[in-house]
Formats: sequence, C-alpha cells, structure tokens
Amino acid sequence: MNRLRRRIMTTIILLITLTLPGLPCAASALPSRTVLINAQFIVKPRQFRQFRSVRFHVGGRGGNVVGRFRSDTNIEVYIMDDDALENWQNGATVKTYYNSGRLTVSNIDVRLNNGDYNLVFSNLYSTFSIKEATANVELRD
Repeated sequence: MNRLRRRIMTTIILLITLTLPGLPCAASALPSRTVLINAQFIVKPRQFRQFRSVRFHVGGRGGNVVGRFRSDTNIEVYIMDDDALENWQNGATVKTYYNSGRLTVSNIDVRLNNGDYNLVFSNLYSTFSIKEATANVELRD
C-alpha cells in the first residue's frame, strides 16, 4: 500500500509541477547559441565587409554577442544597428554598440537589448593593405 501511495503522490506532484504557469521548464532554462560567423575572409583596402546574411536579431530579454577575431594586421570591428550602418556607410560618425578600434586580435563580449544589429569588419582607413581575418562570434540568449 505504501508503494502505491508513493506512486500516486509522485504522479500528482509531477502533474502539478508541469501544469503550473510561470514555472521554468528545464529545456527553456538552457541558453541558446546562434553562430553569427565562424569564417576566414579578406577585407580589401578602403572597403568594409558586413555579413548581411548573419544580420542578427536579439530577442526581448536581450543577449550577449561573444567571440574572438584576428587579422594579419589591424582591422576595425563594429556592432551597429541598421540606421547607424547606413549613416556610417555614407561617412557619418555614428553610435556603435561595439567598436574595437584598430586591433590585430581581440575578444568581443557585448550585452545587447532587443533589436536588429550588424557585425561589420572594416578596412576603410587602409589605403593599400588587404586584411586577412578570421572570426568566431556567436549570440547567446
């Protein structure tokens, strides 16, 4: 009888736990990861390379952009929204959410709010040198 009573109580507790609203489920508690870029590429002088195919959206709770980039010589890396990107392409000074400055290698770790963003690798300042770069960057919710 005790064994049957324990099974019934366990089943009731399990059903109550699964049906109560607002309780996080184990699967939803796991952070999701989206690879934004994991590639080696070239950025020509006086040009920028924006990975439009990985233009990314950060959901309502926000997220972190985390990763690392390396170039054979200095490169500039930015995270900016669509309006800033358009203005920056036309020569304006804009607000960025990440601005590496001119670096050869660095880590990225930026917290972003809900919105659409662009990851940009720039070689606009260089007149002659081609940048060979690698980047591994992901979005973590």
